[in-house]
Amino acid sequence: MQLITLNSISITKITKIMKKTFLIFVVLWMVYGVTSAQAQVKYCMNFSEFAANQWEQADGVSVEPISAAKRRIVQSSDFRISSSDKKLEKKFNKEVFAVMDGETLYVNCRNFRYQGTHFGPGYAYGFRYDGDKLIIANRKIGTGVLMLAGLTGVVPSAPGIIVAYGVTEIQLADKVCYLVDSEAEKNGKTKIKYVDDQYMKEVLVDKEEVRKQYDAAGDKYGRQSAANVIQTLMAAGLITKGD
Repeated sequence: MQLITLNSISITKITKIMKKTFLIFVVLWMVYGVTSAQAQVKYCMNFSEFAANQWEQADGVSVEPISAAKRRIVQSSDFRISSSDKKLEKKFNKEVFAVMDGETLYVNCRNFRYQGTHFGPGYAYGFRYDGDKLIIANRKIGTGVLMLAGLTGVVPSAPGIIVAYGVTEIQLADKVCYLVDSEAEKNGKTKIKYVDDQYMKEVLVDKEEVRKQYDAAGDKYGRQSAANVIQTLMAAGLITKGD
């Protein structure tokens, strides 16, 4: 009887160990799978490649947020590209135009200019717009803005709702939108356009219900926040999947 009891205990212990080992294997497999998926992104080198949907694959790079403190100091955009290969990292942060990580599009704002003001280094959220154009969400810049690091006091009506492609409304509430619809000039700089009330009025001229949705956001800060602009352009069918 003792032998049977001991064997039963041994079998029970072995079974528990096997279950734990299996669970550990599953977890490691999931982590490896996620890490591998995050390690590979698609990228393009200029606006023309983006417009034509021409992408190349890259391994060993990841998109990382830049801390708020550092953004204020260097006046950068929200994200940077990181890699153990420093040469590749430099290429992505200085030369690459846009990156697709899963369904989320990130655009390098390093060479963008609005009213003579630049965003500095770093990437910002982007959205394919009207087929072959681009909308980016970044802080407000330009004449009269001085060192303002984005709009303040703009609270989304439903924080956390997924706006599109891995970006939430709360992540866009303190930003505004800019239109990119052309290649860089000879000096390598790209002029962009601010998406304001007048622009949205022209875009939505034949979409009265969507225009009412846009206007319902309240004052101009609420209307022109990236959260409201992106939601409105999605409702109008003008924001489409990044890739």
